[in-house]
Amino acid sequence: MKTTLFRKLFILFLTGGALFIFLFSFLTFQLTENQFDHYLSDRFVQSRETLVDQLEESYVEYGEWNTDALAGINWTGMQSQIMFTIVTPSGEEIVPEVGMMSDGRRMMHGNGNAMLETDGDILTETIDLYADEIPIGTAELQYPGVPNYSNHEQQFISDMLNMLAIIAVVSIIAAAVAAYLLSKRLSKPIIETSDLTEAIAEGDYSRRLEYPEPIEELNKLQTNVNTLADQLAMQQTMRNQLVSDLAHEVRTPLTTLQGNIEAMMDGVWPMTTERLSLIGLEVKRLSQLIEKIDHIDDVQYQHNELKLETFDLTKRVGKIATIYEQRAMEKDIELTVNGHPLRIEADISQISQVITNLITNAIKFTPEKGEITVDVKAVDGFCHLSVSDTGKGISKENQQQIFNRFYQVEPSRNTKIEGQGLGLAVVKSIIDAHHGKIKVESDEGKGSVFTVILPIKQ
Repeated sequence: MKTTLFRKLFILFLTGGALFIFLFSFLTFQLTENQFDHYLSDRFVQSRETLVDQLEESYVEYGEWNTDALAGINWTGMQSQIMFTIVTPSGEEIVPEVGMMSDGRRMMHGNGNAMLETDGDILTETIDLYADEIPIGTAELQYPGVPNYSNHEQQFISDMLNMLAIIAVVSIIAAAVAAYLLSKRLSKPIIETSDLTEAIAEGDYSRRLEYPEPIEELNKLQTNVNTLADQLAMQQTMRNQLVSDLAHEVRTPLTTLQGNIEAMMDGVWPMTTERLSLIGLEVKRLSQLIEKIDHIDDVQYQHNELKLETFDLTKRVGKIATIYEQRAMEKDIELTVNGHPLRIEADISQISQVITNLITNAIKFTPEKGEITVDVKAVDGFCHLSVSDTGKGISKENQQQIFNRFYQVEPSRNTKIEGQGLGLAVVKSIIDAHHGKIKVESDEGKGSVFTVILPIKQ
């Protein structure tokens, strides 16, 4: 049977608190009772010693055993539940008068011996009496083996038990209130976080946990959930933008194809080689778009399928740059490649894709009469491939996002296939597969430098 976190915490805290209070009360009572018993025992020993001293002093005072004096001493002894009989050196027994004890119980003699009216065993103790170191007889003391509590002492124990019971009840109530508040305090942020994750699962990325949680672990949990919501919201926005961009990108060539084909079918336009070439270009645009979307998943999920071979990276960069010289010349951009021969072990096809994407990206965002420089060099056992341009640059905020899939710095530029925000995501996936790194340094208005760092040997 499932239960709520609040209920579990409340029962746990309340049970623990009640158990602690019970143990504390029990141990307190036991300790108090033991200490009280020790007190009674010490008091009894002191009373017995005092009784013996009084008997010896009485004999010294009267020069003999005075029955009136013994009756007074006997009365004092009865307050401590002690009776005595004096046996003189000649063997005569002197039994003092008896009466009621302080707790209302009687002390009496039976068969010539003193007896205590008690529920326990009676102990007898014989003590020699002296006056100036001369034997004057013996005192046979009789007292309970287990001292009985007087009415006042029993009342004290009863009051103590009642007080402990009241304290225990009040403490349990306080523990219940504390358990409720603490359980509420701990469960509330977790419940709020659970509600947020449920909303995220249902597609609502707008909610956030607004109040900071002072408990470190809960704060970290809420921060991570908020970050997750932010990322999912951003991905949803990018996904929506992608759908819009793809719809526009696909709609344009389809419209062109439909218009040209209908015109040729109606005889408005002749079916010439030039017009068929235009249709072929639009079909190619569609094909390239689909291939590019498919390719990024291939790169991201097939890292272990690299076809490694050794080749000259500088030479490969030079060949690819030659292919795009014409596109650079159309914008009057100077494209330069620097570097000495550097042989590395990598997947030549995928590394060529990286070089192509970086160069075409630089050409796309570099204004007319700009400059693009590609440098290849070895640094501490790694090869560094840098592509720098004199374009508009990238803001610090956008630098954190440009390698995300489908992210675009300026969506308004989305007029070509390369503008779908896939190029740099493909680059990063390939570099990750080669256990390398890619970083960007850019200042707005001054251009950008993309640097790829790869192990020379995998």
